[in-house]
Amino acid sequence: MSELELYEGKLEALARERGLDYFPVNFELVPGSFMMEVAIYGLPVRMPHWSFGVRYFYQLVQHRMGHSRLFEVVFPGNPGRAYLSKNNSPQENTLIVAHVLGHADFSKNNELFRRSQEEVGYNIVEKAAEHARRISDAAAIHGDGRVEAVLDAALSLAADRETISRLHFARALVSLGVVKDVRAAFRRYLGEGRRAFVRARWARLSDAIGWIRNAGGIAVLAHPARYGLRPGRLAALCREFKDLGGEGLEILSASHTPEEVARQPQSATGRFLADVLNPPMPMESAAG
Repeated sequence: MSELELYEGKLEALARERGLDYFPVNFELVPGSFMMEVAIYGLPVRMPHWSFGVRYFYQLVQHRMGHSRLFEVVFPGNPGRAYLSKNNSPQENTLIVAHVLGHADFSKNNELFRRSQEEVGYNIVEKAAEHARRISDAAAIHGDGRVEAVLDAALSLAADRETISRLHFARALVSLGVVKDVRAAFRRYLGEGRRAFVRARWARLSDAIGWIRNAGGIAVLAHPARYGLRPGRLAALCREFKDLGGEGLEILSASHTPEEVARQPQSATGRFLADVLNPPMPMESAAG
């Protein structure tokens, strides 16, 4: 039994005794070079892109100058994975294992995090590898240059490259001149039934409202008039939202066109609000 396995087992027993509840975690000691690559790419396998190389050299310089050090990289899942640097001392790894078990408890029991894990089947590493393969396949079919241009544009428009979304790709297509606006990008490529469509899983309305209220927030239904629902369906949605604890409606937002703003007071939303909401919910405008 290795030294890591010895204190890993003792710490896991202590964690269970103290009430932590988590999926199994596979711990592995890895070279510092592997730690650096995983930290830069965010996952062991990622899409090929030149920006990761830039980040790698930046991190490498920071590390060699003594400005940063990587102790561990953790990937949640069932089982979870934790890579620990071989350069860590036994004392450091003892603290790191305890730290990782806290991560594992959080990732299993936090409602928002749990749902994101369910979306990828608790196999985030495998899912990322699948996405990387699809991007590589697209590059083989359409050419590295064309795929890289889309990735460049999308990543440049994402404040956080780890949470890049369909909207970023829509804006990228606009910036590249492929489509004239974001709506056209969704209509031609990203919308349901189109070749670049990726189905997303939505939280249940009751869950979403519960999470917001439990966190001390105010649950507001965003731009209900933009959902394309008939008046009866829209009224039913607002009633259900209010019955479940919703506290407000967003009437105008920056996503509305000038024409929609002009006719909003006469819209289905405006006509039925007084009947549906009794007493009325507060209404806000986010048109700025």
